[in-house]
Amino acid sequence: RRARQAAPRGPAPSVRVAGPMGFNQLPGLRKPKGPTWGMLTLQDGRSTSSHELTGRQFTIGRSSSCSLSLKGKVTVSSSHCRLFLEPPDPSSESGELFENGEGPRVLLEDGSNNGTWLNGRRLVRGSAVELKQGDRISVPTGSAATDADGPDVVHLTYTDTTDNLRGCALASLPGGGGDSGAATPWPLSRASSSLSNGHTPISSPRASLAHTAPFPGAEDAVSVSLSMLMHAPTPAGLKTLTSTLQRGKLDVSGFVESDGAGALLDVLSTASAAPRKSAVQWELLQATLVALRALLDTQEGAASVHAAPRAAAVLAGLLDERDARVRLLSLEILACLAALSAASHARVDEALRRRGRMFLGRDLIRVEDDVACALAAVTLANAMVALAEPAAKGLRLHEEIGQGGWADGIAERLQDVEGAETQVAKWLSFPDQLQARSEREDPAPPPPARSHAAPP
Repeated sequence: RRARQAAPRGPAPSVRVAGPMGFNQLPGLRKPKGPTWGMLTLQDGRSTSSHELTGRQFTIGRSSSCSLSLKGKVTVSSSHCRLFLEPPDPSSESGELFENGEGPRVLLEDGSNNGTWLNGRRLVRGSAVELKQGDRISVPTGSAATDADGPDVVHLTYTDTTDNLRGCALASLPGGGGDSGAATPWPLSRASSSLSNGHTPISSPRASLAHTAPFPGAEDAVSVSLSMLMHAPTPAGLKTLTSTLQRGKLDVSGFVESDGAGALLDVLSTASAAPRKSAVQWELLQATLVALRALLDTQEGAASVHAAPRAAAVLAGLLDERDARVRLLSLEILACLAALSAASHARVDEALRRRGRMFLGRDLIRVEDDVACALAAVTLANAMVALAEPAAKGLRLHEEIGQGGWADGIAERLQDVEGAETQVAKWLSFPDQLQARSEREDPAPPPPARSHAAPP
């Protein structure tokens, strides 16, 4: 104790090497779990440190459960990226890491919002690429970081030591990625393998694009579309995506398997969150909605949008936007969703109920300046009522949506709009139709039979 008190107190050394001896001797550092298969040398412009790669995977992120935790870094995701092992034969039950003279591959997968760079090129989110000796991984750690060479970037240089795994099987290694040693779930919903920079692109385990494309270049179109949606969505890019969908030039199966619908919903959520939108942002919202509508025109695309529970809530949130075309497209897509299935109908009903069911009639039909939007709102109201089960629920919906008396003058207001006469007539005919259907579904009980027995 006296020796420690007498020791001079100065700043911590700028270089810390945690090799095999360092982990055993330096306090506060975890011991290696199993053999090491690589080393990452971290440089952030102020200090250098080395980190051994052990277990099945090595995770990097802001979370304290990551193998390398970058706490307090504003642009680092909780699970930013990971390095993991893949046997020579991924389908092998034994999982041997050395077979027939071939060793394991070390893959890098990005799962971040702000990007991970490999040798100066940004990875596609969800893609996995094979690392090579001396590769440099760059992670932005501050708001000023926009690329691999900008300020506030951490650089990690990879050193390959996979020869240490000879005689090992993947199952024999600890899970890695955190203190528990269990394999860390990787929160990726989309995958793409569009990167081509001298490394081998590997599809994410969550969504593989390994299927037969309907035409040459279809998978490239999927990868380019997903990369655009996840990293730099633009109106021009969305229009190209819509065009390829409408002309059948996009591998819809690959786009759906890679959660393309979720990527479109992400763009809508992000663009609509801006308090003051520029002309480009309005155009981006419109183009994304058009692409989503084109995706709904395909059977697989409709199923993928149906499988996204948040779709109805995201679209309902756009009904307040001041751009009439955004409102129009959102109403049209909501009407399509309501007709997909009972479950999808219930989600749309829930999204509208949160705003008050009178919202359709009071705010989108009665006071809507744009007659096309007013007609789309009537169409959505018809879909909600017609597909409600049982008929008694449809009657209640008709009464709630129709409050305010907007139906009295809607025929005259929309008389010059194509298709309006049919939709208005359908709305006005619902009470009689639903009442008759309700009586068939739940007929009134017969009156009790009178007794003709003689009084005692």
